[in-house]
Amino acid sequence: MERRICTSIADLLDMLFKLATPYMTLHLNSRVVSLKPDLARVTLTSGKTFQGDVILGADGVKSMIREVVLGRPDKPLPTGDAAYRAIVPTSEEDTRRRDRNDELELF
Repeated sequence: MERRICTSIADLLDMLFKLATPYMTLHLNSRVVSLKPDLARVTLTSGKTFQGDVILGADGVKSMIREVVLGRPDKPLPTGDAAYRAIVPTSEEDTRRRDRNDELELF
């Protein structure tokens, strides 16, 4: 029987970040302009290159990594659906309430 795990993208990225943190250096405000998947090498707009063991393409719906891996353009297609994401600060009290199966209300 196939087993599937469903999670939000935010939780997945948080988990990956926590697992990778001890083994990486984080470079903020950096844009990858080219990559060589076979060498696990990326080049930034600054011209700086990095090589590692793996490239994790978590760059969203406008991913340039997807096109490199597929070897062809792969632009997102409009579906008419919308996704709204937000980070809402909560207190420990809010967390306890949610654990009692209370619903989060959006206005």
